[in-house]
Amino acid sequence: AATASGAWADYALTDARACIPLRPDLKDEDAAAQIVNPLTAMAMFDLVRQAKADSFIATAAASQLGKLLVGLAKDEGIPCIATVRRDAQVQLLKDKGAAEVLVTTAPDLMDRFAEISRRLKPRVMLDAVGDQTVADLFFAMPNGARWVNYGKLATEPPALTQLGQLIFMRKRIEGFWLTQWMRDTPPEDQIRVVQEVQARFADGRWTTDVAAVLSLPEAMEQLPAKLVEPDGKVMIKP
Repeated sequence: AATASGAWADYALTDARACIPLRPDLKDEDAAAQIVNPLTAMAMFDLVRQAKADSFIATAAASQLGKLLVGLAKDEGIPCIATVRRDAQVQLLKDKGAAEVLVTTAPDLMDRFAEISRRLKPRVMLDAVGDQTVADLFFAMPNGARWVNYGKLATEPPALTQLGQLIFMRKRIEGFWLTQWMRDTPPEDQIRVVQEVQARFADGRWTTDVAAVLSLPEAMEQLPAKLVEPDGKVMIKP
């Protein structure tokens, strides 16, 4: 991203340390979309690896980022417990490799999760929602559970009704922001993550869901309608 020039300038000036070299076999769509969702997914999955977690939870898992996490989990052999809002999203995530898929609007959600939690023992939750259901799942997780929030899709804050678990069950609530991760992470680790992200796109393990590719003349008229379509990025191609 340009740090000292306008986004629509003919030429842009930026810090060379902020630039990411691209593999020549990377598609334009995958290159354009690699920074926020793919890098966030890979960096957060490193938290799962580092925790040596038996399994983990991914909320809002039908999103682009959620599907990337599910694919990572399948490849690494770490069961992913995915949560979604609609029944129609369940089979999609099972096909992508989710070990379990929970519908957050189901009346038996907490009963199902209690059984899954006893069996799979998830100790990391990667969360984009931050609502009461997520808080309830967190308090139902085993000792040492870690709630990592990276988004705030919910409009109402949750009630944290069992804060004693932070003391007596060694649970943690924390945030994740890719910008801060890039500031704090050593360059060699950033390079490793970027290379792994690009390798997954290049060999087809990951793909970018594209709803539309618009030219600049088309963008003003068609962009508003395309942006409300689910499950796909909108690319503007000069």
